[in-house]
Amino acid sequence: MDKLNQEITILIVTFLSKKIIENCLSKIDHNYSIVIVENSNDKDFKYFLEKNFKNVKCLLTGKNLGYGAANNIGINFIRSKYALILNPDVELEKNVLSDLNKKIKEKNDFAILLPRLKNPKMDEFFKNKKNEDFAVDHNCIGENVASGCTMLLNLQQIKDLGLFDEKIFLYKEETDLIKRCNDNNLKVFSIPLCQVNHIGTSSFSSNTETEFEIELSRNWHWMWSNYYFYKKNFGILYAYKKTLRKLISSFFKKYLYFLMGNRKKHLIYKCRFSGLCNSYLNKPSWYRPKIKINVQENLSN
Repeated sequence: MDKLNQEITILIVTFLSKKIIENCLSKIDHNYSIVIVENSNDKDFKYFLEKNFKNVKCLLTGKNLGYGAANNIGINFIRSKYALILNPDVELEKNVLSDLNKKIKEKNDFAILLPRLKNPKMDEFFKNKKNEDFAVDHNCIGENVASGCTMLLNLQQIKDLGLFDEKIFLYKEETDLIKRCNDNNLKVFSIPLCQVNHIGTSSFSSNTETEFEIELSRNWHWMWSNYYFYKKNFGILYAYKKTLRKLISSFFKKYLYFLMGNRKKHLIYKCRFSGLCNSYLNKPSWYRPKIKINVQENLSN
């Protein structure tokens, strides 16, 4: 193997991600070091990755700590100047890493660079921006302008800022980090000509029961994290204003779908209502998917 790139380390957080992680890794130049933080104690998964990908180091958290906390473990482990955070369902275009190296030298002083997700619906927006780099704030995240599924972090600046908020288990952690960058005059840029594919498939087992448990967890945490983020950054009244309609809607829909006999929809809105109520009551982000990990399912033959 050629000498590993010393500037950028790839950081990927996984949880039951076997069915897509190999595809993600196959698109990454083998001259880059990769740190995978697996949110479990799956030693067989760690062995499989490190045996088959010589540039990969897999860290086991021991339990499901959530996205932000697992990324923080990876960030503290990495010794390079920059970390490229990827979701396991992201595919890097051929020239992305070389383009990012150029942007590092060009911009020098930045906290976060955000490659563009390939999405034809946004072509006109970026065309109006002349496909030039532009500064973004937290309002851009989740609106196809920028996404937290691929983020290049300047580690010194991010460590000084305090890393990801570990009270957030899932959702809004990248938005919160970018909001703190904005508040501290640290620069965050969208770089439209640097594009990645976000496949959008789930990063866990293909088992139908498991998928539904993960879906329930996502709905619970989406509601919990939204209220927490707004309360933390803008105050209680603003947080209520942004989420009260969702509380009322989920309350009525969970009973509506119960009466209609639609079990899955009933449970989804029950979780949405519960997540928001728990956040209102200042309870921690405690919900975890009720799944049994089949180790053999998480490995190749």
